[in-house]
Amino acid sequence: MTRRAGGPGTALLLGAMLFAPGAVAALSLALPPDADLARELRSDAAAQVPAGPALNGEIPRVSLPGPTARRVWQIAGHGGTEALADTLRAQLDAAGWEVVFSCRSVDCGGFDFRFGSATLPGPEMLVDLGDFAYLLAAGPEGRERLALMVSTAGGVTYLQETRSEDAAAAPAAAAVPAAPTAGPAAGDVWAVLAAQGHAPLDDLSFSTGSSELDGGDFASLTELARGLIDDPAREIVLVGHTDAQGALEGNIALSRQRAEAVRRRLVQAYGVPPGQVRAQGVGYLAPRASNGTAEGRLFNRRVEVVLPD
Repeated sequence: MTRRAGGPGTALLLGAMLFAPGAVAALSLALPPDADLARELRSDAAAQVPAGPALNGEIPRVSLPGPTARRVWQIAGHGGTEALADTLRAQLDAAGWEVVFSCRSVDCGGFDFRFGSATLPGPEMLVDLGDFAYLLAAGPEGRERLALMVSTAGGVTYLQETRSEDAAAAPAAAAVPAAPTAGPAAGDVWAVLAAQGHAPLDDLSFSTGSSELDGGDFASLTELARGLIDDPAREIVLVGHTDAQGALEGNIALSRQRAEAVRRRLVQAYGVPPGQVRAQGVGYLAPRASNGTAEGRLFNRRVEVVLPD
């Protein structure tokens, strides 16, 4: 259930409750007055949060000792990801906290980082892989840790805070393997589609240099098929994208072929009626990252699902 976290003309204080009683320093971060507390999840277990970018299948992490809490706020009509992230960072700086790691979108490691960051699923928390910011901050005494994930989708800015309820113990740093890249959590694909009209299917994989989809099941296709079969009036368009290497004509053909391969899989393996799915390709005309780096090119090679008008 969504709960109103602030009222008109007031600033929501995120962090009056950030630390257990007896903590050395309490922190109050002001959020816009229309911020809604959409979800709160508490656990007795420790929480692993990123302390560096995803690289070669690993994410450096710190462990926040349990009990821990994750909270999600939704803020409609705010200035967007960068504005909120910069505002929160300025407040942390003013309170004497040190931002020990921060990153934006592809610089974080893109898909691997997002799905290895213990971010809560939609519809409460949505993360646009091309528009998110993350920061990890340490308190003045060096013991406290606070992790924030910010993203904007469909005109709503989403904020997740992860913290330890007991700030007495210093968190231990470790490099651990990234979470398996199994695609969006169940239900996320349709939630993202409802919010912004398109969603990347980043759990899909293709054989090198081929337009054929690899074997096996994909979580995103399972969710797409379930939604299409449950509602025969629904239609989607699969859109293939490439990086900017090679000629445009060849990239458009390859991107269309990969979108067609996904369409065939939905129809033949998942039983989706063929009239509900179309396939197109746009080559490298719609990048979501710079094609000047290997990481950016990898991020741009994808198939997205789009809701037609």
